[in-house]
This record gives sequence, C-alpha cells and structure tokens, in this order.
Amino acid sequence: MDFRKFKDCVSYVIPVPDQIPVVYNAIYNRIITRNGFRLLEFKSRKELKPFFKPVMKLMNSAYSQIYGFVPLTEIDIQELATQYLNVLDPRLIKIVLDNKGIPVSFVISMANISAGFRKAKGKLFPVGWIYLLQAMRSSTQLDLLLGAVDTRHRGKGLNVMMGVALMESARRLGMKTMDSHLILEENILMRAELEKLGGKISKRYRIFQKEIDLKN
Repeated sequence: MDFRKFKDCVSYVIPVPDQIPVVYNAIYNRIITRNGFRLLEFKSRKELKPFFKPVMKLMNSAYSQIYGFVPLTEIDIQELATQYLNVLDPRLIKIVLDNKGIPVSFVISMANISAGFRKAKGKLFPVGWIYLLQAMRSSTQLDLLLGAVDTRHRGKGLNVMMGVALMESARRLGMKTMDSHLILEENILMRAELEKLGGKISKRYRIFQKEIDLKN
C-alpha cells in the first residue's frame, strides 16, 4: 500500500489590527473584572523567570492529549530556560493566574528572526548573534510559539484575554502580522478564532502513513 494522508497541521498569517475588535474588548473587560483571573504582563526577564517552570508544567498538562506531544522532564525544562530566557522578549509573553496565583493559561511569542539566521548563515559566533538581535528589533512579524489554557478553564475567554493584550503589545512594537504556531487541522475552535481575526492559512504540513506487513 502506498503512503496516504494521516493528519494535517496548518499555520495562519493574521494581520495585527490597528484597533482591537469591539467584541474582543467587551469579552476582555468582562473577564478582567470577574472570576478572580489576573493577567500578567512583563517588562523584564527577571519578572518572567519565576513563572517559566510553572508554565512549562501547565503545558505538559494541557498538551497531554495532543498527537505527538512528549512531556518535558525537569531537565528539559531547565535546559529550555537556559536556552530561551535570554532571547525572549518579556513584553511578548502573557500569563493568566487564577485566584490562588497559579498559572492557568499562557502565550509565548517572539519577533521573527529568520532574516537574522540567514545573514548569520547558521553561526552565532563571532558576529551571528548581532544579526539575530538586529532582526528581532526590525521584524514586523510576530511568531506565536506556544500557548495553552488549563483544561479546567477552557471556554471562559482566557484566550481572548491574552490575545487582546498580545495584539496591543505587538501593535505598539510595530508588528504588522502574526504567524500562528502549528494547529491540528481538526482543531476547529482555534482555527475559527484566528479566522475571525482575518487569519488566512499560509502553510500546510502533512503527515503521511503507510501500513507495513511485518509478516513478509
């Protein structure tokens, strides 16, 4: 039997709006004043650092049913913190806490630095890191890297709460478009949210499968 489609993932390009849609602002204002949820925004990596480990543990829980996801170990989390905390822009990370101060949703994004990688030709040293910093400062595309909502709090508008704050930050930083992370084709709810914001599918990734007869 030949290879055939098993599963598709898609990514979207979404325009950063000049003004947040009225309906999203209404949801944001309603959530921010009810249910004890608190939105965290950051100005420095020092402020962000204490939340990195709890957020990664939330991701492990929220992603447990996603095809292909492998939970992070404590060592994995520490290595990620070492690698990425110094390059992430804290202004482009949003976290929501519940009334006990526990993270229940998050979104992590960063400026697209593809141009810097190309100019550096894959080498950080001796000057490649300078090209990456320049690309980060001049980029007009925001890349959404990771995001999740605790399964117990889905459907409460926390994604809108974070999305409004993130779009405002992106607009202030001169971003024109956002590129979504990979989304499973059957994730209709997330796709619908992005399409409401004018998002269009930009890339499609296909996983193929082929049955193997082990008896022969």
